[in-house]
Parts: sequence; structure tokens; C-alpha cells
Amino acid sequence: MRNKHPGTCYRCNTRVEVGHGHFERHAGGWRVQHANCAIKARQIKQEQQNAQ
Repeated sequence: MRNKHPGTCYRCNTRVEVGHGHFERHAGGWRVQHANCAIKARQIKQEQQNAQ
């Protein structure tokens, strides 16, 4: 889901403005990431799985 509050992207450590990223539950709290960072991470994971 899109973020309703600003925060710091846990992948690239830069600011995520409202509506420009996604939030997720982690270790009893919440964290956010940019939408582009999520897409890049998914692509990297898929490439690693295909290489095996």
C-alpha cells in the first residue's frame, strides 16, 4: 500500500514523501521504501533466482 506518512527509505536511506512509496510492517513497527526501490529490489531478486 502507498504510504500516508513521510519517512526514510530503508533501501536507499533518502526521504520518501507521502504517496511516493510503500509501507510494510517490520519487527513490530513500520518502514517505508520508494516505489522505484521496491521495483529494483524485485528485479534483482528475480535475476538471482534465474541465475541458480
